[in-house]
Amino acid sequence: MNEKLNAGTSVKVQARDTNKAATITVDSEIQKSSGEDTSFTLEAQSNITINKSIGSTYGKLNVNLHSDTDGDGVGVVLVNADINTNGGGFTSGSGKVITDGKVGTYFGNGGTTDSRTINTNGGAINLYGDVAIGLNGGNLQLNTNGGVVQATGTIDSGNAYKIYTMGTPEWTALVTKIKSQYSSLQLLSRLPIAPSQGLQGFEQSA
Repeated sequence: MNEKLNAGTSVKVQARDTNKAATITVDSEIQKSSGEDTSFTLEAQSNITINKSIGSTYGKLNVNLHSDTDGDGVGVVLVNADINTNGGGFTSGSGKVITDGKVGTYFGNGGTTDSRTINTNGGAINLYGDVAIGLNGGNLQLNTNGGVVQATGTIDSGNAYKIYTMGTPEWTALVTKIKSQYSSLQLLSRLPIAPSQGLQGFEQSA
């Protein structure tokens, strides 16, 4: 698989069976380290489970995870490992058409206490359908460095979150708090949104 990606070949893996219950599980790292920009696509009638990292250190890698391709409402994308597209886009969804499904994506860690990171370095993040976060106290970071982030469904988590808007006293207090905890602060994502909305951030409150 890695050899094909390093050669600049787009890779698509499809799982189908007569019972409409075919799944895909990634238990080995997928890493692109050379070659032209390319894409890595997984399509399954039921679940897609990512247990090992997917990433690129050379060229863009567009990652597409498409579950429930038969559209019967059974099949989710489970992301239990980090993804780094190096400028490529990250798209996750379910249903006959990836943009139509409502089952969506689950960000987890296999039952451990760990954070989950999706880095695109300019690429867009599109999460079609509902999103569930189960990180046992860990953090979910969607870092785009200027790319668009889109989630079309509801976002559910066992944690609670508060929204902060740039320019408000609450935002300033949050930034001051973070700076006091870390010796350096790097802004990981700037989300292009309507000027009337302002830049927003999230903090896990417990």
